[in-house]
Amino acid sequence: NFAYGRPGEAFAKARANALRALALDSTLAEARASLAHTLCVYDYDWTAAEREFRKAIAQDPGYPFARMTYAVCLSMRERYDEAIAQLDTARQLDPLRFAIGALLGRVYVTARRPDEAIAVLTKTLDINPQADLVWQQLGEAYLLKGRSADAIAAFRKAALLSGVRDSAQLAYALAVTGDRAAAERVYEGVDGPAHRDQELVHPVPVALERVAQPGGFFFEGDVVGCRRGRRVPERSAVRRGPERPSAPRPSPSGHRASCPRSGA
Repeated sequence: NFAYGRPGEAFAKARANALRALALDSTLAEARASLAHTLCVYDYDWTAAEREFRKAIAQDPGYPFARMTYAVCLSMRERYDEAIAQLDTARQLDPLRFAIGALLGRVYVTARRPDEAIAVLTKTLDINPQADLVWQQLGEAYLLKGRSADAIAAFRKAALLSGVRDSAQLAYALAVTGDRAAAERVYEGVDGPAHRDQELVHPVPVALERVAQPGGFFFEGDVVGCRRGRRVPERSAVRRGPERPSAPRPSPSGHRASCPRSGA
């Protein structure tokens, strides 16, 4: 389940199981794709990841998951056209798998191509209207287009479906579209006691950092909870006031984020 759980534990298990499977049968594309995904989104070992992805696809060209996870890695390297080509092929192989359309929309958003993202994501919702990640990415695309009301509506739908994870994204969207009071209210719910023990290791810290503005609230820490599975800090880690943290490197999508928008 995307963004729930501890990456350190999950990827350690994925790596061990993939290596064990490959030791038994080195031609298993499924195991090789899982190993490649771990190398990419957890180790950030681009060269090794790409080598394993290419082997997996060569071993089973009809395996959509290998192409999907390879597309994630390509997108993280800003090789968007290659990522889109892999996802187009994956859609041809499995046209009813809504996760492919969700990921394709995300790549278009990250590449700052919102019109294409909206078209793909809207069609994907025809397949599964309850896909929270599709609504989330649709909200991102609408923000890029300046369609604030549509963006907020999409993020609210995502939050309704997924709960705290997409509520953090909703808080960000409300803040950047000018409704900081509503953003604060949503944020209070995300950071409340009911969610303190949830291992939301990626979207919450990133979304909360992205609302950083003078006089508002921001999330301290460059990579907290993103790569090594550290838990989201307590409320005391959030400061209010005119000071701001040093700005992280802008992400390819134009938003300020401290961690790649990768899937686990």
